[in-house]
Amino acid sequence: MIRRFRSIFLIAYLIGVLALLTVTFTSARAENISMLVDQYTESFRTTELIFTNYFQEIQNDLLTLSENEIVRTRDDEHFTSFLFADENSFEYNYSTEELRIIQIFKSYLDNHPNANSVYMGRENGSFVRAVPRTSPTRYDPRTRPWYIAAMKTPGILQMTVAYPSVTNDDINIAFVITLNDNNNMPYGVIGIDVTLETLSEVLKNQQLLFEGFMEVVDDQNMIVMTPKDENLYTLNKQETNYRQLEQTDTVTIERNKLFYKVTYTKELWDSTLIAYAPTKVVERSLVSNLISKILWSFIILLIIEASNYLFIKRYIDKPIKELITSLKESQKTDIPKKISLKAKGEFKQFEKQYNELVDSLKQNENDLKRIRNIIITSLSSLTSMRDFETGLHLYRASKYVNLLAEAYNEKNPEEPIPSQIIDIMTESAPLHDIGKIAISDEILKKKGPLTTEEFEIMKKHTLYGKQMFEKIMTGIENRDFIKTAHNMIYYHHERWNGKGYPENLSNNNIPLEARIMSIADAYDAMTSTRVYSPAISHEEAKAELIRCKGTQFDPNLIDVFLSIEDSIKAVAEAYKE
Repeated sequence: MIRRFRSIFLIAYLIGVLALLTVTFTSARAENISMLVDQYTESFRTTELIFTNYFQEIQNDLLTLSENEIVRTRDDEHFTSFLFADENSFEYNYSTEELRIIQIFKSYLDNHPNANSVYMGRENGSFVRAVPRTSPTRYDPRTRPWYIAAMKTPGILQMTVAYPSVTNDDINIAFVITLNDNNNMPYGVIGIDVTLETLSEVLKNQQLLFEGFMEVVDDQNMIVMTPKDENLYTLNKQETNYRQLEQTDTVTIERNKLFYKVTYTKELWDSTLIAYAPTKVVERSLVSNLISKILWSFIILLIIEASNYLFIKRYIDKPIKELITSLKESQKTDIPKKISLKAKGEFKQFEKQYNELVDSLKQNENDLKRIRNIIITSLSSLTSMRDFETGLHLYRASKYVNLLAEAYNEKNPEEPIPSQIIDIMTESAPLHDIGKIAISDEILKKKGPLTTEEFEIMKKHTLYGKQMFEKIMTGIENRDFIKTAHNMIYYHHERWNGKGYPENLSNNNIPLEARIMSIADAYDAMTSTRVYSPAISHEEAKAELIRCKGTQFDPNLIDVFLSIEDSIKAVAEAYKE
């Protein structure tokens, strides 16, 4: 017995290890991905807020400048034109109005160091900027992207796409708005430039998980903000060969050999935020996380399996051996002997019940049958005490089995169940869950749903029940009883579609008595109050049986059940807990 349990637990442990590896890997990877997405999403939103506030401040400043009465001077002749400028001969000849505007623009730059330039272009081609060029060349503001963008939507503030400066190597984003006359007709454009390099400083300060970095890509797939200077205003090349891993309302995560790419799908100023995390760094973190989880999981699993093994060995295996020995000694005499077990708890209660029943026996030709009934009654009672069930449950289970078997014969007169087998089925039905004796209270009496690991342990009760039954029934010669009871104990959780346990049997390969027991057990479980669920009505239970017809339950037997549902319901009502 001990060797068998050792083998069982070894196999269970190995299966648990394989399941653990799969679950742990999936969990660790999902945790890493979730951590990556959550942290990067938070960084995206922080960056978005920073830029939004920054751009809003510039826009407010631009509106203030555009409303300045000096800036709005209407006469274009007051302003310098560079349409025909020659750097060898050009000389500045500032008007009083132009000097005042230059001073206003320069004062703004002095107080806003992040701004690159403040300027104004007029419809006659004149141009004023905060810091005049030292070597003027021909320049027509009306052909520049910032002027054209503003003129498309007069009176509405615009932010341009990035464009290169004509005077230096800067790449600028311009905030512009038209100057309109009293008739709301535009006669010029005022603008503020910010360099991409200046904007990129915000991203350089971002500290991202997994050594990642963030970039902003415009609608032309150009990188307009980046902590990597070499990437600035270049075509984004990280667009192909990605495998999508996850997508939410705002974030998409993809992976290739080099990077995990996290994209903020909300369009920002006609641009998109993208973050990259080196694949090797993320995977290295995954491995580290995985090792830690596996280690702790192994330890926990080992403790659980060791505890179960010790529990079975001490509280199940040893008392069963004593019980078997006592029963064998009892069979050697005409009068059954009392048993004496060196055990506590339920086994001690079993000893008491057994001995009380032995005291009441009389010597006659039915002694063996009565002993068998004693064993069934006592073991059934023991199961009830372990599983918070009552004798009423045992009576109902037997009654349901009997009703279903008799009704089955009426519908199948060509191949009926022999009457003696029906008697055995009725008699042994209370034994179907005897294996729960070997299941720990933490699992058996748990009020909430079982974990995957706990359910795998619970599923073993059919095997434990089979083993205990075989041991206890050693020496009893009634083969029909042994076979029938064995089938009801071991196979009553098999499913018609083959997805049950312990052997994954299907259809008619499942013994008939086990199929009947399965329906009786399921109906009583649903209509009785259990530690893990409240009772439901007969109609609700019937609906569930019908729903599982052909999947969990034999469809023909469900039809049998429906044909006698009034009798079934009457038993349930008459023997309520």
